[in-house]
Amino acid sequence: MSPSPVPFRHHLQIVASTNIALSQLPTLTRNQNVNVTGVLTLGQKSPKQVTKRNGQNGKVKEDCIIEVATGNAVIHIWDELTEKVENSKSYTLKNLSVKNYSGNTILGTTASTTFDEVKFELKELKGPDLLQNTDKNVTVQEFKFVDKLNIHLESQIKSCNRKIPYITANIITCPSCAATQKAKSCKKAMSARLCANVDNTEMCFTTLTDVL
Repeated sequence: MSPSPVPFRHHLQIVASTNIALSQLPTLTRNQNVNVTGVLTLGQKSPKQVTKRNGQNGKVKEDCIIEVATGNAVIHIWDELTEKVENSKSYTLKNLSVKNYSGNTILGTTASTTFDEVKFELKELKGPDLLQNTDKNVTVQEFKFVDKLNIHLESQIKSCNRKIPYITANIITCPSCAATQKAKSCKKAMSARLCANVDNTEMCFTTLTDVL
């Protein structure tokens, strides 16, 4: 008598995620997986069509805020989740990824993000005002460098638009598209990360060539 067949199970790699409070946002590390609960505010802009790093097409809604009484965060909602979550409703979102964009820490959904609607209310919802007031002018006394100065060349191939490591050579090859070009014809660019105290909170910014 032959043994019964063993059912095939496909094992997916599960990345552990951590429950956090939104007030912890400045202390989180990039690409950390987290779970949060809060009220979601969706802006009026339609999701933006983008090409992902893997070459696939997708869409992302960037004008979104999730908040509780003690904190809030910008959250980028990707792909089919843009059609499933609703404005002003409360959710527990699991397996969000921590990202850093222009010196600001934000949250983003991933392919493994799940959501559950929960009973959670706020007396005062700040999300609509936060989305309207995205620009803020402040004057600070000093900045401090928190990351090294990065120098690179910008490819002349518009369809590539990738950074090329800065090297001292007459002819360089783009590591992304493999196009060769004269180094002197490529634009030299610089970037660095600075931090400053704004309203008793340390905020970080990415500065580019013109400012430096």
